[in-house]
Amino acid sequence: GESTWIEFDALVVDGGVNVNVANVTAVEGCDMVLYCEDSATVFVPSVEPQLSFDPSSHDFGEMEEGETSSTTFEVWNNGGGTLQYNITSECDWVSVSPISGNSTGEHDTITVYIDTSGLSKGLHTCDVLITSNGGSGVFTVTVNVTWVPELSYSPTSHNFGEKAEGETDSTTFSVWNSGSGLLEYELLETCEWVTVSPLDGESTGEHDTITVSIDTTGLTEGLYTCDISITSNGGNGIFTVRVTVFTPHPPSVEIVKPEKNSLYFRNDKLMPFLGTVIIGPIIVQANATDPDGDVERVEFIVDGEVKHSDSAAPYSWLWNERVFGRRTIRVVAYDNHGLTGEDEINVIIFNLGISSVEEKGVVKGKVTEAGKLIKKGLPDVTVTAYPAPSGESNSTTTGKIPFVNRGEYTLLLTEGVYNIEFKADGYQTHVETGVVVTSGSTTVLNVALQPVEGG
Repeated sequence: GESTWIEFDALVVDGGVNVNVANVTAVEGCDMVLYCEDSATVFVPSVEPQLSFDPSSHDFGEMEEGETSSTTFEVWNNGGGTLQYNITSECDWVSVSPISGNSTGEHDTITVYIDTSGLSKGLHTCDVLITSNGGSGVFTVTVNVTWVPELSYSPTSHNFGEKAEGETDSTTFSVWNSGSGLLEYELLETCEWVTVSPLDGESTGEHDTITVSIDTTGLTEGLYTCDISITSNGGNGIFTVRVTVFTPHPPSVEIVKPEKNSLYFRNDKLMPFLGTVIIGPIIVQANATDPDGDVERVEFIVDGEVKHSDSAAPYSWLWNERVFGRRTIRVVAYDNHGLTGEDEINVIIFNLGISSVEEKGVVKGKVTEAGKLIKKGLPDVTVTAYPAPSGESNSTTTGKIPFVNRGEYTLLLTEGVYNIEFKADGYQTHVETGVVVTSGSTTVLNVALQPVEGG
């Protein structure tokens, strides 16, 4: 009538055999206590690996297009042996690390990264696949992508400066999306003298070029301002243009050779005379200036017929043809505003057209101070051309009138090679050597003088 049970501790090893101590104890109330040591043999069947992971999904909620984020989940072996696993993402915008591993029971941390750049607006779902020798599973990622475009543009304004009535000009600025998603924008022309192209556009980040053109035709003198409105789904802005309109003045031109009441023989002035008389060929010369623009060309006209057009100062024309009697020489200067100025002289000429006159070349330019950011012309600089290797020199001085000819000079020289000296008080003398002068051509030579130290 006695009952017994056996208690024993056993270390279980997969597929192995363990021997442990069994304690045999009498039931409660027994008159005797039986204790003995014995051994028991326990056979344990083999246990396979089993994949476990947690959590099984993650919702990133709302994120702006272009943002990044990450989350983690754990993978472990919930069975026996060694679990070997691989992890892959089915979407370009999702990546994982590490992409493989093994576990005998320890928990491995897997990091999941997402990048919403380029994703369309709305809900996106991606499955992360887990395959192993202990089964497979899916970790699901969801995110709701939102677009937050932001209007950016640069520059925000442009000043066209002074423009003559009737002039046109243009400038550009850039518009782009500095936020996320798609920026949609429109531009509004608010002034008749301003046009904009294009008037609308889209940007996901690329810079669009906007051209703003002005036409001052019909505008009176004064300052004009125009605001170009920019509206978009990423904010609004204003691009401002300004221009000061003035009424241009025509150029002035003067015939300086031949002079009135003078006698010329083969281009040389002999003496004052009753009227202007020319014997043989002559180089007709004119000076032309413009107070608020540029002289584009000077035409030389005899009795209504255009004989020559010169676009560089000093303006000149060699008049050498068979001609006799009274003639009217007229010069017309044209500026960049389309305005003209003119001068004329009546002459008596006798020329068989068989002799010649030495035609000269021109060296001209501007003298400024070295090291200055703003290149203002230096007045009263003596400019002397010395023929190389020797010969008679030719000198002039730079102009004095601001905005007209300050710092500018012109030399009319016979064809040859020259060393040209630039000399002024308070500055180091500069010599430009080997300057080639060609008849009928203009050589531009700009020079910057160094100030004398301590001067």
